[in-house]
Amino acid sequence: MKILSIDASSNISGFSVMTTDEKLIESGIIDVTDKKETTMYRIINLYKQLNTLIDKHNPEHIIFEDLTRYYSRSLNALIALSYVHAMLEILCWLRGIEYSFVKVNKWRKDIGITEKTRDKQKQQAIDMIKEIYGRDCKTDDEAEAILLGLWYCRNNYKFF
Repeated sequence: MKILSIDASSNISGFSVMTTDEKLIESGIIDVTDKKETTMYRIINLYKQLNTLIDKHNPEHIIFEDLTRYYSRSLNALIALSYVHAMLEILCWLRGIEYSFVKVNKWRKDIGITEKTRDKQKQQAIDMIKEIYGRDCKTDDEAEAILLGLWYCRNNYKFF
């Protein structure tokens, strides 16, 4: 079974595709950052690129992070992330793909992220991917997407 995991954002989203036996097939980032464009334009661009990724790999399940009620950046960032989250659910529904979401603190704790600050957590994620898969991630977004997929595979949770 193939899993697509997404560390979603309205700018740079990490993704990974793996099998439930934890074989990493592909990972990377989808960069829709263009401050000259509207948030909705960037989300539509992300939607199109995710559709292409789904066409390529045909995942049976998609996992992404749930929104947190303690989002510390800004109200505008929370609103944009809410739009992304809604787009992901609509995408899964339209494509007929099972999906689940998990609280970021839950999967990070379960997978072994122990650092307390955001920057150190991101670096720990990159280091863990190097240790587990022997590969360098382009960004922490990619690393966290891989770890999110790994968390799903290890727990085989299905919330939908």
